[in-house]
This record gives sequence, C-alpha cells and structure tokens, in this order.
Amino acid sequence: MVIIKKLIKIILVLLIALIVVGSGIQLFLLRGTPGKALKQADYRQDVNYRSTPTILIPGWGGNTITYNKLINYYQDHHFAQKVLTVWVSPWDGIRVAGHLNAGQKNPLIQVLYDWNYDQTFRPQVKQLGKFLAYLQSNYHLHRVNIIAHSYGGPSLCMPIWTHQPSSNECI
Repeated sequence: MVIIKKLIKIILVLLIALIVVGSGIQLFLLRGTPGKALKQADYRQDVNYRSTPTILIPGWGGNTITYNKLINYYQDHHFAQKVLTVWVSPWDGIRVAGHLNAGQKNPLIQVLYDWNYDQTFRPQVKQLGKFLAYLQSNYHLHRVNIIAHSYGGPSLCMPIWTHQPSSNECI
C-alpha cells in the first residue's frame, strides 16, 4: 500500500510539472513580437508608405515564431512597423496590445490564437470573424492587406465569403 501511495504521489508531481512546463511554453509562444516605431526620418525612397494595415494570420499551431522573422526584418529595414498584437480566444474573446492610429505608415497587426490546435479550422473561422468585426467597429478600417499562413488562409476566407458571397478578394 505504501508503494502505491508513493507511485501516485510521483505521478501527480510529474503531471503537475508537465502542466506547469506546458503552460510556460504556451505563454512564451504567445508573447507577440515587439513593435518598433517607424520614424519619418527612417522612410526609404524605394518604399511606398501607406496607412493601410497588414494583418498577419498564423496557420495551425502558429504562434509568435510564425511571423517573428518577417516582422523583425520589415522593422529593421524600415519597411513597416508592428503596431498591434491581437490575441483571439475561444474562451474570452479578444485582447489587444498596442495602438493603431490613422497616420501610422505600413502598420502590421499580429494575430495570435490562444488555442489553434483543433482538428479543423472551423473554430478559428468563428474567432477570426469576431476579430474582423472588432477591427471594423473599433478602428473603422475599410481596407486591409492580409498575409495568412497555411490554414490561416481558409480560416480568413470563410468569414469573408460568409458575409460577402460575391467577394473575390481572397486569392
């Protein structure tokens, strides 16, 4: 009986350790890439700067690492600036860090799903629809550029096709 109690205690400790480590890894992967302001003095002659934001949508299991290299490259070479990180959750909606202002040039919006390990992209379709509605109602955006990786593409097109059946904007 003593051996069984010790074995149960060891299993519980290992299970708790696994949960703590897994949670820590998930939090690390969802931290978001830091933004760097794009100053007018840094504008390049070979870049056409506009205030249309570009939304970066990850695919299945995507996280901060998905677009980290791209964001850092664009910021380091003064092509764009990351202004918002948006966490979309199936449990508690949308959380936002950063600021999107009308005058910002080539703003990037990084989308991160709190949980995107489902067997289909349908949960992300619902979450992305809420995110697009949030952007429209809070920032009054009429036009955006979108870069979607892997099943981030279909999960983006589904809400667009659902709300605008005649739209051919998804390519």
